[in-house]
Amino acid sequence: NHIFAPMFPAAAHPEVYRRRNDMPLKETQMTNPTARAMSRAEFLALMAGTAVPAALALSGCSLPAPSDPPSGDGRGIFSPEPAPVEPLAPVRDEVDIPGALEDVPSSYFDPSNEPGPLERFYYDTNTYDDETRDMEKFAIVYLPYGYDPDDAETRYNVLYLMHGASGSESSYFGTPEEPYGDKFLLDSMIAQGDMNPMIVVCVSYYPDNIEQDNDDYDAALTKRFGHELRDLVPQFETRYNTYLESSDDEDIVASRGHRIFGGFSMGAVTTWYRMTDSMDWFEYFFPMSGSLFWSSEMYTERRSAEWTADFLVDSIDDQGYGLDDFFVFTTTGSLDFALGGLDLQVGKLRKHPDFFVFDDDAENATRVAPNAAYRVAAGYSHDSDGRDTYIYNCLPIFSELMG
Repeated sequence: NHIFAPMFPAAAHPEVYRRRNDMPLKETQMTNPTARAMSRAEFLALMAGTAVPAALALSGCSLPAPSDPPSGDGRGIFSPEPAPVEPLAPVRDEVDIPGALEDVPSSYFDPSNEPGPLERFYYDTNTYDDETRDMEKFAIVYLPYGYDPDDAETRYNVLYLMHGASGSESSYFGTPEEPYGDKFLLDSMIAQGDMNPMIVVCVSYYPDNIEQDNDDYDAALTKRFGHELRDLVPQFETRYNTYLESSDDEDIVASRGHRIFGGFSMGAVTTWYRMTDSMDWFEYFFPMSGSLFWSSEMYTERRSAEWTADFLVDSIDDQGYGLDDFFVFTTTGSLDFALGGLDLQVGKLRKHPDFFVFDDDAENATRVAPNAAYRVAAGYSHDSDGRDTYIYNCLPIFSELMG
C-alpha cells in the first residue's frame, strides 16, 4: 500500500516533532499530488522523525524553504511568525477571537484536583461499505468533573472528536484505565474557568475500532463516517445529559446548536466532510491541521483547492444552510506541512462571502457577523503540541458561542 508524500514533511524539521507524555504520533495530512507514492513504512518513519532526506528525495517530494509562503491567499505563511490577522471583527454574539494563539501553560498537563472521568460508550452501527456489515463499536467519553447522571436538569454541550491516520479513539485522552494528555488539559481548562463544562466523545472511523492498512490511507473512511455518525449521535445523546430531547430527527436538528464536530489531521478531513453532509445535525466545526484537499479523487482527478471550496459551498447550499447557520474555526501551525493545503482552501473559501466570512475580512465583516476564523500558530508543527495549542485556544471560543 502506498500514499503520496507530504508537501512539508516531518524530516525537514525533526526538531519540532516533539512528544508529550510519550504519546506516539502517526497521523498526517497529504497535500502534494505530484510526488511519487511513498510506502506506509516510509510514511510512519517520517512521522516518527526517523526518515532521512535521501528517502524523501527518492519519493520525489519537493521541500519548500521554511520562509517560503504557500501559493494560496488564505494568509498563512511557512514561517516561525505567521502573518498578522488584523483588523479583526467580533463573530456571533460579539465574541472576539484573539489574533494570535497562546501557548498552553505547562501546569495544565498536571493531574487536576477536579478530574473528569473517562468511560467507554458502546453503540451499534454498520460498515456502510460493500460489506454492509453490522458491528458494535465504542467511543471514549470524557465527562466533566461533577457530572451527575441523575441530574437531568443540568445539560451539556457535546464535542465529537476524531483522531488522525493510524490513531484511535484513545489518541486524545487515553483510556479509563490509563488517562493522559488532553484529558488533563481539559480538566484544567474547566477547573480554571476557561470554558464551560463539556462532554467530549472521542470516536474512530476505523471499523471495529481496528486500524486498517488501506490504499487511499483512510480517505474513504473519513468520507463515509457521516453515516455512522447518524447511528452514534441519537444513541449517545439520549443516554447522557445533553440538549437532545429524543432520538427523533426533528429533535436532533433542533439541538444542532449544542453540538461540535472536530478533529486533527485526517480527523480534520473528516470534519470538513461533515460540513458537506451533516450540517443539519451540527452547527459548529473545528478542523485542526487539515483540509478537505485529500482523497483518492484529489489525486486521480487532480482536483484543486478551488474545486474543494466549490464542493463545500455547493454541499452546504444543497443542505439548505447558509452564512448564518454555522461557525467554523480552523487552525494549523506555521511549520506544519498541512499549512499549504489548508491555506489554499481557506483562500478559495474567502471568495465565497455569501457562505464564508472570516473575522479578518475587513470588507465583508462590516456587513455581517463573521462565521469563520483561521489561525496559524507560530512555530508549531504537525504534532501533539500543536494540537494541544488549538484545543486550548479554540474550545473556549466554541464554549462562549454555544453558551
